[in-house]
Amino acid sequence: MGFLNEVMGPAVMVGPPASDDFWFGEAPNVAHAGVIINPETALRISTVYRCVAAVAADLASMPLILYKRDGINKDRAPDHALYPVLHDQPNEWQTSYEWREMMMAHLLLRGNAYNLIQEGPSGFADQLIPLNPARMMVEQLPNRKIRYTYSWEDGQGEIFDQDEIFHLKGFSTDGIVGLSTVNLARESFGLGAAAEQFGARFFSQDGTPGGVLTVQGTISDEASKRLERSWSQTRSGLSKAHRTAVLEQGTKWEQVGLSNEDAQFLGTRAFQVEEMARWFGVPLHRIGHTEKATSWGTGIEQFNLGYIAFTLIPWIRRWEQSIRKDLILEKDRQDFFVEFLLAHLLQADITKRYNAYDKGIKGGWLSRNEVRVLESLNTVEGLDGYLVPQNMAVIDQQGNVVPLNKPTPAPAPAPDEDDDDDPPEPVPIPGQDGGDGSYASINRGDCQGRLGVDDDTSVRYVGSFTNPEIVTGWRPHHHRRTHYLV
Repeated sequence: MGFLNEVMGPAVMVGPPASDDFWFGEAPNVAHAGVIINPETALRISTVYRCVAAVAADLASMPLILYKRDGINKDRAPDHALYPVLHDQPNEWQTSYEWREMMMAHLLLRGNAYNLIQEGPSGFADQLIPLNPARMMVEQLPNRKIRYTYSWEDGQGEIFDQDEIFHLKGFSTDGIVGLSTVNLARESFGLGAAAEQFGARFFSQDGTPGGVLTVQGTISDEASKRLERSWSQTRSGLSKAHRTAVLEQGTKWEQVGLSNEDAQFLGTRAFQVEEMARWFGVPLHRIGHTEKATSWGTGIEQFNLGYIAFTLIPWIRRWEQSIRKDLILEKDRQDFFVEFLLAHLLQADITKRYNAYDKGIKGGWLSRNEVRVLESLNTVEGLDGYLVPQNMAVIDQQGNVVPLNKPTPAPAPAPDEDDDDDPPEPVPIPGQDGGDGSYASINRGDCQGRLGVDDDTSVRYVGSFTNPEIVTGWRPHHHRRTHYLV
């Protein structure tokens, strides 16, 4: 199925009865330029088609993800019944990309997009069935509820409650239905279509303005029509351009009309391209019109950022909030939400990306595996940690500077099972300080480290000594978590 058929759907005759005054007034779809403008004919204008196709494709290309809140964090919710409907396949015959592209085209052309919410095995929104906006009538009831009346292909009408329809609205003045861009821009689109048709007809007449054939004397109406028909058959059309004309009985050709330069035909067409693109908020480089703008480099990058910020993101917010309102059950709205992923549209060139990754990794807020995921690479074991520069510090609540890399004190050793509050028995030190089994007495000034003090002048635990002679022949011994000299 082609893009036009998906967007427009099969033709349907919907309108007032034959006796209605509607049929006796001015045709509402006819622009003052004399051409019919409606969503179907507007798409035949190259600028309109390119604008609609570009915005629809950009939005459809962004992954649509359902998340579950976890405090200030979020996690993907692939187990939720709505996740595959939005991310993968909304119905039996469309992919998520195709469906979102079509819905976006409906929004851009008609201002509204409708889907029937169909229950099924997976829950409340098992499938989303797209509906033709041209067949939908929307009204607000006295109780403030919205009622939808849809005309099926067989002419049968069906009424739906607002809980049964997923309704995406464009810019609206009443909050019930969106405004149709085609209806609002009919004159702009009509002038563009008229200029295009003028150019086609101009070249079909071999690219020259019209003129008159003059003859000497008076000729009958029949002869006049025969002469006109003969001239058109031999001279009209590009395939017959520059042929030699043979005129008889003093007939002369006199060219009349303005040249293309005088009529500013090309200027009119160029202006209408800008005018039509303005209606959709699409920069000219996105539709291949770069006459007044750079077509590459930093200028285009800035145009793209503006396009994303001022055209795409407003549409994205409409989608996200409409999904929350119509497709996420009220009991789940505090925990679940949807987001479009903009990362691929915001990707810069490889040098700028890698510089940004470098700052993120060195700044400690981006891990190396997260960078690999952003670049569509598999994760590597051991690269999940966050790197922190050695000179970084934080300010605590008291205003003190606390280094991030401050050494963490070693945990105290676990107590032995047989440990108790009684002080350990001293270990005899043969040959030292009497050699009769008493322990050595060492002055405090001769040692450093953790000291187990027996009295005011002696120690039983020594960490290190300033006077190595005093410990000659001694060695540390571990006994009940306390070292003695033995």
